[in-house]
Amino acid sequence: MPKTIQDLSNGNYYVGQNIDSQNQKPYEYEKTTDTTYNLCAEFNKASSDNDAKTSYMYSSYRAWTHPAGHYCFQETINPNTYYKSAPMPGV
Repeated sequence: MPKTIQDLSNGNYYVGQNIDSQNQKPYEYEKTTDTTYNLCAEFNKASSDNDAKTSYMYSSYRAWTHPAGHYCFQETINPNTYYKSAPMPGV
């Protein structure tokens, strides 16, 4: 896992955007363990039940519900899902 949000831009990670389009502040990322991290942002309003249902449909099984104000999502990755840097057999 990357140590900082800037490391996401330098590696083989998909990063859609790391700046909040509403307030122009960078999203906050903090690696907390080898398999956990916090992703934080400042929200101008709380998500609604309808927002949660819609985001769940479009974001691969994750409803990004949050209150208004500063909020951190605490996430855990499955290390078996991600590529480990090891040479391919026969390469």
